[in-house]
Amino acid sequence: MVSEEQIKEIRDRVDRQHRELYKAIKILTRDMIDLNYSKEDLEEIRDDIHQRIDRYMNAELDDKELLFPVDKEYTRHHND
Repeated sequence: MVSEEQIKEIRDRVDRQHRELYKAIKILTRDMIDLNYSKEDLEEIRDDIHQRIDRYMNAELDDKELLFPVDKEYTRHHND
């Protein structure tokens, strides 16, 4: 069984990660604007991010491919 202290630590960690995620999305959006991404591109990327977050948050814990997907598009561009 999980103690009250452990629950508090987990909640604090989740809150911290949640804030970091939104900060990262803000920075990403600002960088894309600086690179002159179109409004349509920004909307498409934003929608993709939100869909992925929703899928991960609603995934079953044993669905590791959904929780920790291998993003072939990302991997293809970042395996230098």
